[in-house]
Amino acid sequence: MQLRTPLTPISHNRRRGEELSPQHRAQIYGAARCGVAVGQIAKLESLSKSTVKKVIQRVNYNHTTTSVPRSGRPKKWSAYDERCIVRAARKQRKISYKELQRDLCLGLSKDTLYRILKANNLVNWQCKQRPFLTEEHARLRLAFARVNLERDWTNVVFSDECSIEQGKDKRREWCFRTPAEKWNKECVQTFSKSKGICIMVWGAIKAGERSELILMQRDEGARRRGYTSSSYCEALELGLLPMWSDDYVYMQDNAPIHKSAYTREWFEKTDIELLLNWPPYSPDLNPIEHLWFHLKHAVYDLNPQFESIQGDDNIRAELQRLLPLAWRSIRDDIVDNVVSSMRERLQAVIDAKGWHTRY
Repeated sequence: MQLRTPLTPISHNRRRGEELSPQHRAQIYGAARCGVAVGQIAKLESLSKSTVKKVIQRVNYNHTTTSVPRSGRPKKWSAYDERCIVRAARKQRKISYKELQRDLCLGLSKDTLYRILKANNLVNWQCKQRPFLTEEHARLRLAFARVNLERDWTNVVFSDECSIEQGKDKRREWCFRTPAEKWNKECVQTFSKSKGICIMVWGAIKAGERSELILMQRDEGARRRGYTSSSYCEALELGLLPMWSDDYVYMQDNAPIHKSAYTREWFEKTDIELLLNWPPYSPDLNPIEHLWFHLKHAVYDLNPQFESIQGDDNIRAELQRLLPLAWRSIRDDIVDNVVSSMRERLQAVIDAKGWHTRY
């Protein structure tokens, strides 16, 4: 059968070795069914005769013009190799891909190792940062958690100090950009490497209540003009005593200025009951630690231009103005929620056998 009109090629602008589209195969097969010779189809479509014949044969066999699933390229590794890779990654949690390549000697690329481990639900995550703990620290943490798990925490006053510095702990910025604009100056969040003005604050919370935020004063008589036991006790007089009641228990961590003879004498004089045996290196057990995150971000929310302020005196004055406002801006339900989380925090320490937790 002779066609009156020649075939209309879909496209001759095809890369060498590129797979034919289903539409192109359908046109070739339709022409062959209409009686057009293989040679004529090959000439009009700029294809070889063998390609045209294979298209017709495969459509006849598969009854479709789409490509059937292929087996793919054979793997370069065996099931035994995969088990060795997974075992090595589990045994040495902090091993790098480069070290895996060197130790296993399997001739696999980093991307291949990544795919194998990801298929086994192992992904290389950035480690969370926590204080260094020894076996003794973990033992003390576990013992404290077990003894106090069922304790009533509503009458405990949790306290801590926090340092606030211009340019530090600023809320991470997000921007809309294309991948190519990654390093444009308006798409980069900058920070200063210079040491800025730093102010130490003290605060305390309990269920349904919080102290005033106290800006601690440096001890001018100290060798480095730092914060000493005298600075700490002065903050307690200004912030703790106005909220104190006889049925309260005061919690403090194991900082040196908290354990000094000067501070112990102050607590004896004021007859304040202390929470005993607070374990070392346990910020995850102190709920007020969570509020410092909100405090630092609130400073920039109250004054978005705070980072651009110049001059030490101006920065110090603005911090002294903003910090009490930022402390009061923290919602009461946030304070209550972190205090009520004490049982979960202690249970997490027990579950971790005294080691690090998610808090």
